Amino acid sequence: MSEKVTICIPTYWTAEAGQSKSTQLLNAYDHPTPIDTSGTLERCLNSLVNLKGDFRVVIIGAMTEPELHDRFQKKLKNILDKFRDLDLYWFSYNELTAFHKLLEQKGAHYQKKYVSLEGYSNIRNLCLILPHILGSKVAFLVDDDEVVTDKDIIAKALFNVGGIFEEEPVLAKTGLYVSEKKPETKPKKPWRETYWPKSRTMEEVFTKAKEGPRISHTTFALGGAMIVHRDLFTKVSFDPWMLRGEDIDYLINCKLHGYQFVSDNEFTVLHLAPTHLASRLSKMRQDIYRFVYAKEKLQYAFERTKLHRFDIEELDPYPGLFMRKSVGRRAFSYIILSAVKDIYRTEVFSNLALINEGIIKAKRYARKNKARWFGFQRLWPNFMEEIKEVEVEKVLTKIG
Repeated sequence: MSEKVTICIPTYWTAEAGQSKSTQLLNAYDHPTPIDTSGTLERCLNSLVNLKGDFRVVIIGAMTEPELHDRFQKKLKNILDKFRDLDLYWFSYNELTAFHKLLEQKGAHYQKKYVSLEGYSNIRNLCLILPHILGSKVAFLVDDDEVVTDKDIIAKALFNVGGIFEEEPVLAKTGLYVSEKKPETKPKKPWRETYWPKSRTMEEVFTKAKEGPRISHTTFALGGAMIVHRDLFTKVSFDPWMLRGEDIDYLINCKLHGYQFVSDNEFTVLHLAPTHLASRLSKMRQDIYRFVYAKEKLQYAFERTKLHRFDIEELDPYPGLFMRKSVGRRAFSYIILSAVKDIYRTEVFSNLALINEGIIKAKRYARKNKARWFGFQRLWPNFMEEIKEVEVEKVLTKIG
């Protein structure tokens, strides 16, 4: 296969009206497309048709409801058939089954855990695995709720990738999201976020990247605007036990292995996110799990492994503020302030329930799983080496 860029686009779907029956944390997505709607994927693909450069596209399709897999795959195929002019492939449940059978046939049953359509991180790993099988030097990650308005984005995204920045190789890069409309005034931050200033600290990081030099080292990464070079994606994986925020966690995984992400403020995509189906409480629960787990995982890395150690301050203000011992107290304060704000509403009880459903269970989850990625990661380079000769047509479906 040629070394052309592979653009990977995950697309997440769910039952009618967005009413998923799944209670798994792993498959809790922010805004999966209800299967009885058209969704955003077609709009995204339309924006790629006239891009300049040598590239192919891989669509990775996930559905929250197992009983709807067949219906989902037929619907997805109908959408993709409209874009036969693109060099287009897709990977969903039929392809997953074929990939697993291939691994079984060569006696590598244990490697099946590396190929999964369950959860953000596993699907992001497919965004590294599939470009590798296709022979790409670079994986370009995009989300299906985005529109590429810059016809030269391939060249801009690849700028300096494989080169050197501040005496370090550039093997991973993040771009920025832009919106259609800019607010005339900055929205007020809810006072319940006094001790949980996630939006404020994120805004600080994005503002610095936008206003700074074109290329700079960064503490954030966006999964919908990310470039990963083969020299990195064959060495470092996403963490399947990270339920949310897998893009920034990948930055940290790379940092533990001595690799730095850079941001490029000329590498931008238009983000047109639909209304979040997940409630504020559901997202908050996942955020608590995410940061409590990240703190425990990083502590384990520093104390129990020989990976690169760094100061948490290097991740400030975001996500560093949420990766210290104070994260549990911050989450508790946020929950209490939310309950006070909703004191005259039924949500007050749901807020208070987060103390158990969020903080207590999140700590239990983190302690149980904090060491698991390190074993998964240790064998990742070997897995990637073994699959590089897999025949493309056996694990991917070509459109057209």
